[in-house]
Amino acid sequence: MLQSYLPLPSPFVNLHIFTHSTETAIKRNKGKNKKGKKEISKIFHINRNEEKQKEKSTVESKNVKFESRIESKKKIFLESQVKDFQAACRSKQLSEIMKSNK
Repeated sequence: MLQSYLPLPSPFVNLHIFTHSTETAIKRNKGKNKKGKKEISKIFHINRNEEKQKEKSTVESKNVKFESRIESKKKIFLESQVKDFQAACRSKQLSEIMKSNK
């Protein structure tokens, strides 16, 4: 019964209240959003720095592995060169001994 006597609110009034409240909410939240954005950017930078450190460590470990492979290949190559040289010396000595025995 009471509702029939009360005037109905205009939709324009509701729209004005809504837009006004959203504008004030946006103004109030500007500082908060900046803080939130700063925190988010800090977190992003921290995560990015961690990713860079991980990438550097993986690259360094790959470089160390690669260098150790190169060193082992050099060592194997040098050992084979020494063995070949020793074999050549032995064969030369044997050929000289054979010539002297004739």
